[in-house]
Amino acid sequence: MITVDVEAMPRRSAASPLDRLIWGRFPEGEFGIQKMMSIAEKAGVTMTMMLDYAEVELYGDGLLDVGREIERRGHDLQLHLHQTFLSKSFWEDLTPVNDLNVSGTAESDAMLDYLLDQHSRISASPKAFRGGGYRFSAPFLSALGRHGIADLSCNASRATQPIRTRPRGQFLWSLEDRVVLEIPVSCVSDFRGLGRTSDYNFNAYALFKPKLAERIQLHRQFLKSFYEAHGTQAIAVLVLHSWSFLKLDENKQYFSQPDPAAVEAFGELINALAKDFEIITAARAVDLFDSGKLAIDEVLLFADEPERSNDGKPSLLSNLRRKVLGRA
Repeated sequence: MITVDVEAMPRRSAASPLDRLIWGRFPEGEFGIQKMMSIAEKAGVTMTMMLDYAEVELYGDGLLDVGREIERRGHDLQLHLHQTFLSKSFWEDLTPVNDLNVSGTAESDAMLDYLLDQHSRISASPKAFRGGGYRFSAPFLSALGRHGIADLSCNASRATQPIRTRPRGQFLWSLEDRVVLEIPVSCVSDFRGLGRTSDYNFNAYALFKPKLAERIQLHRQFLKSFYEAHGTQAIAVLVLHSWSFLKLDENKQYFSQPDPAAVEAFGELINALAKDFEIITAARAVDLFDSGKLAIDEVLLFADEPERSNDGKPSLLSNLRRKVLGRA
């Protein structure tokens, strides 16, 4: 699965963040999502594009036009959220959420309702969500579950996760009386002997080599390690951003320079992936899960939960885990 977080945070661009960080418009040409989609389409690949709808508060209909273009070109449009861009009026009767990891029930429901409302102006019901900074909470997962939406926020390489997990393929979160499909960002432990967990990010240091052939070979090595650990039915999830074809300026502050080498690398990579793997979208993964055809690694409790209740009988969640795993 090739995912792209589509976002234009003002702090990442000295000027015109929507034009630069999403559309990638520079005097030298376009280095944003149009270029990405063209490369993917040439390889016969449909990407999953996670649009930060909170940025409607910054860019108005211009942000929704991004979603319309993604939809027009036939890519998989899904939900992304950096909730700190939501307006003061949104939080009027709520507690403002600075960190999605600690969002409560009322706030989670309201934020998801906002995303669904914005998305409905462009497309049919969404099937996947990724939190900004790979953040999420149990109440937010529960809100997703009530709408049948999968989460793509889990990233075992990040210390900012609300719950630390080991690298996995797709799994289920167990929350109260429901389960939520999690399709985590793929991670490998001690890749290249770096002594840490590395995530599958197109711009990651662990996957960078100046020579293109060596760079593609690193991706092959990463995927080999991932599939050896989790089996061939696991979904390897690659992350890009709408600004992944840009370089930081000399002060390491703004993405202000086009990076033609990144464009070339993505073209070579996506051709290699399309040849060797079945590339699916988040929507397709959810459809497979709903039809009972998606392999599941395991069911995880978001918080500690006893396997047995006080009377010694298996708990509701224990029974639910056995039922779901039995189906898978």
